[in-house]
Amino acid sequence: MKSKKLLINLLITFLSAALFLAVSYLVVYFTRQNGYYPSGTDTMCHLYKGDLLYREILSGNLYPLFDRLWYNGVEMMRYWAPLPVYAIALCIGLGGGSVTEGYLWFLFLICLFGALVWLRLGFYYRRPLFGCFLGLLWFFMPNNLYAMYGEGNLPRSLCMVFLPLFVHYVHSYLDQDRVQSLPKLILVFSLMALCHMGYAGMIALSVLIWLLFEGLLNHRMRKCFHVFVCMLLGFLWTGLWAYASLQGGITSTDSSQVMQGFFQPLLLSVNPFYRLTPGGITSFYFGLAAFLVALFGLFFSHRREMTGFAASLVILICTTSSMYPVLVLLPGSQYLWMLRFISIALCLILFHLLLWNTLKKGFLAVCCVLLVLDCIPSLQLILNDQSGLPVEQRLQETSDETLITYAKTITIQRIALIDESTLGSMAPFLISDHGEAKATSFGAGFQSAVTAPNIVRLNEAVDLECYPYLFDRCLELGNDTVLIKTAVLKANADGLERLDQAAESVGYQLMRDNGGYRVYHIQTPEQFGVKTKYDSIGIGKAAGALALYFPNMEEGSSDSLDDYSFDELSAYKLIYLDGFQYSDRERAEQLVKNLSERGIRIIIEASGIPLDRHTGIRSFLGVTTSWIRFKNGYPDLYTTEG
Repeated sequence: MKSKKLLINLLITFLSAALFLAVSYLVVYFTRQNGYYPSGTDTMCHLYKGDLLYREILSGNLYPLFDRLWYNGVEMMRYWAPLPVYAIALCIGLGGGSVTEGYLWFLFLICLFGALVWLRLGFYYRRPLFGCFLGLLWFFMPNNLYAMYGEGNLPRSLCMVFLPLFVHYVHSYLDQDRVQSLPKLILVFSLMALCHMGYAGMIALSVLIWLLFEGLLNHRMRKCFHVFVCMLLGFLWTGLWAYASLQGGITSTDSSQVMQGFFQPLLLSVNPFYRLTPGGITSFYFGLAAFLVALFGLFFSHRREMTGFAASLVILICTTSSMYPVLVLLPGSQYLWMLRFISIALCLILFHLLLWNTLKKGFLAVCCVLLVLDCIPSLQLILNDQSGLPVEQRLQETSDETLITYAKTITIQRIALIDESTLGSMAPFLISDHGEAKATSFGAGFQSAVTAPNIVRLNEAVDLECYPYLFDRCLELGNDTVLIKTAVLKANADGLERLDQAAESVGYQLMRDNGGYRVYHIQTPEQFGVKTKYDSIGIGKAAGALALYFPNMEEGSSDSLDDYSFDELSAYKLIYLDGFQYSDRERAEQLVKNLSERGIRIIIEASGIPLDRHTGIRSFLGVTTSWIRFKNGYPDLYTTEG
């Protein structure tokens, strides 16, 4: 009897593996024929990093610390999680050193191993055929396809291979007292953190919601605490890399505005017809089928399975636009990019559907059919036009049409491409990893760049038509070539003329214009650096905005007035304070007085005076300011009569 069962399991394993290999091959085949591959906003960014690592490994450098070609130089492996970079480098090696072949290998392996994990879980829970079905389904879940082909978030796609295994280890400890699952849980969670630290945090938060239901419904609070500690240990196990990655980078930037873009109406998340509209397929989608399965499981499953369905629905509710005003009040809310939680919720739904072994086969078949039907529209991300155009030909055509090819031939040091990221990560890839490599002040993955605030200012300068500032700061960043997409300029009659005049005032000359792009270049020595000296300085959060209109104003490196010495500030003719801070008001006031006595002109924006922590009043140098609120065009005035 045992030998017969073993033979059946071996046969299922063999047939399933053969099926997975065939499906993975078909994914690669149709992707290769897709006239837009490699598609995805950030795809070329990750391929660039993998290719750079691959070449560094061939030269004997197993852990490169610095890349000089993007963002005026970035710390290569500090803020970019290392595991996906090594995985992509391995795939490029399998592809014979070709970046695009490496991408296809990456797709193949993600599809294959993601399916094998579900098959493994199917055998563990004695439902191998259903595990095989889930393995085939997992890669094609709409939100997973969007992450791969729409966002181009290859690290998150790699996380999707580990996620079902992690959920399994959590459940096996909670439900079956398998203590040996805890070290495996720590290991898998560490691997996900090394894939994408931010996404690992999202997984941890999602699991905490699940654990809350486990504790309340199944009375496992003590075990839930053990799982929480193991997740914390998983973070800590990443060691020195995790500590360094959390110092600066994205953690030092205000991403609250980015957070707001990761919420959407519930009807949009579960509306299958919206994906049939233009652009609808390239959006986050929870899925009507997954929503119905979760609701069905919430009301009809047992408490053992109910917790996962409940947690997934809570996550879905938290992705809705109406939850944004609530979640934004939480500490650290700027990192709650809720729409990226969707795939985690989907994993909980599929896993608990696998656990639900008392569900009648007829109902299970209906659930499976609904899930498959919901995946079909997203297949367009893989198929697209199937023109089969060679990818190298398309890359070269894009490089020629955007004048990147020409700009690289005249560039000595660095190129600034001003196009509002319309090409995504494709543009910096074409500059630095296609043909002759040239450095650029831009890139992809801004959290890795110390110069990210400078880049933001350049984009603001274009939007506000502050062209003298644009070229002045491009030169400051060491760009001898500036490539501008004319479509990002405002359609003013004298716009191009003012652009040319601003370029010439700094020393740039118009070299080529093809109607869509304009190339400006300044003659420099083969080896050159840039020294800057400004007559004025702006200090404070709002002071930098004024520099856009007055390029001769330097943006202060700190918002705190105490961080500057008298000797440092006395070198300027004018000091502008707006949105500044101080740790000692008397000392700050005395510094301003001393500078004024030296003959330095100081302008203080009244609305930018800091709030005194002790008095709660905005006061500086004896001047007290208050807000005036207008109602129907008139201010509210309080007199002795009310």
